[in-house]
Amino acid sequence: IFIRNLMLIKEKGMEEMDQIFDLEKMLTFFNIIFYSLVLNILFLFCNLPFLFFYFFVGIGSIGEYFPLFLLCLLPVAPALSALLHSMMKLVEYKDICPVKEYKKGYKNNWFKAIKTGTIQIIFAFILKTNIQFFKQIPQLSILAGMFMIFMLILIMMTPFIYLLIVRYDMSVLQILKAALTITIGKPVYAIANLMIAGFVFVLFELIAGTTFLFIGSLYAGLLVLSNQKLFHKLESR
Repeated sequence: IFIRNLMLIKEKGMEEMDQIFDLEKMLTFFNIIFYSLVLNILFLFCNLPFLFFYFFVGIGSIGEYFPLFLLCLLPVAPALSALLHSMMKLVEYKDICPVKEYKKGYKNNWFKAIKTGTIQIIFAFILKTNIQFFKQIPQLSILAGMFMIFMLILIMMTPFIYLLIVRYDMSVLQILKAALTITIGKPVYAIANLMIAGFVFVLFELIAGTTFLFIGSLYAGLLVLSNQKLFHKLESR
């Protein structure tokens, strides 16, 4: 009887411990949800020009107002850097001060992100201009296709550019070279990043209200997770 009672007490204690651990997991999960919400609000606030373009001009009018669209994208560069920095810390530590981390990431990476974003915008404008020009000349339409490929490469480089900015102390030229090398040398990761963007966009189309509250954090978090293995490999060399 004594042994049986001991076994019952032990089982009860194990059940209580399991409940405690489950409670901790639940608290961690809800903390991550809350932090992601706060970070997304900060990200959206820093991207008001893009939001105004999206809601008052419309994504369908990008071709007509392309220069304006590019200017509205410029604040996205430091905002995305800050968000990626914060999400990296959240993935690593699970418990952060979101406002403090976002502010730190924004402040530390602002100049480099703005400089890199400006270069990207200039290249995007040049490529778009060349695409439109060569499309009008049937004999040179192949050049329009070539510039479209360059534009796609520029888009695929973008996640790597800002992940490199927040992870390493590199010059802008080194970041651009490294991002181009990774995009071409590791196409699986580049395609995966495009699929993440597509997934988030489709999710936004299906449940716009809920997704809008987490869209930036969801995109940045998935980027951080999907590229962890790649950067660990690069750092181990």
